[in-house]
Amino acid sequence: MSSLRTAKNILELIVRLQQPLGVDKKQIAEAFEVHPKTIRRYLTLLQEVGFEVAKHPSGRIYLSENNPHLSFEHASFFSQEECLLIKEALSHYLKDSRDVNKALEKIRKAN
Repeated sequence: MSSLRTAKNILELIVRLQQPLGVDKKQIAEAFEVHPKTIRRYLTLLQEVGFEVAKHPSGRIYLSENNPHLSFEHASFFSQEECLLIKEALSHYLKDSRDVNKALEKIRKAN
């Protein structure tokens, strides 16, 4: 299997593991067209890099809510200066837009 396909499968697995009901290993293996042991290796890799994989009594697997890799609340995509510049530009040029107000609120919360 190519490393690109492996990376795609692992990223898709992360997304699927966040579903409220989680996933069934056998079903995900079929969907990815890989052996269930490959899914087990993917899960081991995710755990090694810090994801908390949990198993429901039904056997379905999911990502625990305690995963710091999935939390962006403390992430800042812009520096303080960039936030100020964006805020000034948006408020100056697009004063009455509801979308601008939403964007400005997100910038305020981020910094």
